[in-house]
Amino acid sequence: MLSATSTTRVCHTEAEPFHAAALFTTALAPRNHVGVVWAAERRSLLARLWPGAAGAPAEAPYPGDGPPVFLSGCNRGGTSILSLLLGQHPELHNIGRGRHHEGQWIWNKRFYDWSHHRWAVEPWVRRMRKTSDDATPRLVAYFRRAFAAACPSGRLLEKTPANAVRIPFIDRLYPDCYVIHVLRDGRHTAASLIARGVKMPYAPQQWVGVHSIALPDLERLGPARGLLVRYEELLASPLELLLRICRHCGLDEGPAAREALATAIERHLEVPCDRWGALSSTERQRILAIIGDLQQALGYPVEE
Repeated sequence: MLSATSTTRVCHTEAEPFHAAALFTTALAPRNHVGVVWAAERRSLLARLWPGAAGAPAEAPYPGDGPPVFLSGCNRGGTSILSLLLGQHPELHNIGRGRHHEGQWIWNKRFYDWSHHRWAVEPWVRRMRKTSDDATPRLVAYFRRAFAAACPSGRLLEKTPANAVRIPFIDRLYPDCYVIHVLRDGRHTAASLIARGVKMPYAPQQWVGVHSIALPDLERLGPARGLLVRYEELLASPLELLLRICRHCGLDEGPAAREALATAIERHLEVPCDRWGALSSTERQRILAIIGDLQQALGYPVEE
């Protein structure tokens, strides 16, 4: 069980590195008299379809200039502001788009999300959940190309809340990447989801589903790469938390980085409105009946 105290780093054994399998090598073996030309065409085809396959040129282990950093968490749980702030670090290249700074424009090309903020709840989670078994050579090659095109320089920073249900897939995609998972009080997360139009009981079920899947996956990722942070700590001590994330991911913590992060905090960080307090007593009780056990296990209050 994860610690119920302040921001916690989870630990487990290191995931084994993934190597894309060599496919079609027999079918594409040279078999005509123009052996040199055919061999070159074979290597080119393998390189385009499955980078890293036998006979194909080696692919860079990650896009840009270092191991990628992925952010995950429940929607309405603090991932957007963390992405915006952390993305100001001089070494990072935030590929997020739109007002929520998301990389979902890449993920949606293969894992389209039509759940309307319910991707960790049945029946949507059955389609959105991705594990190492889903990391086929074809998909690995596709996403590596897509992320490399989006991040030609700098270290990739990608935030999509639904990364929370595909941490094992991301681990196979980049075995040296970092995953930062954001946790927020389930009462306020559910209330914010309701304000965004997510109906009961889906709003609190989404919060439970997200963290019930993500936290064990993050633990299996290992302490050197997986990091659990709390939205409340971001509000209380933003620069300290951002620098801790930098330290965890091997990012520079020098004066230029500190100044960039501090400026971003001053410009963008705001105290959120209290949507939980705006709910009726009946609504709050219904939410607590769903989130109560996990809420308490994670050290959050279970009172109205």
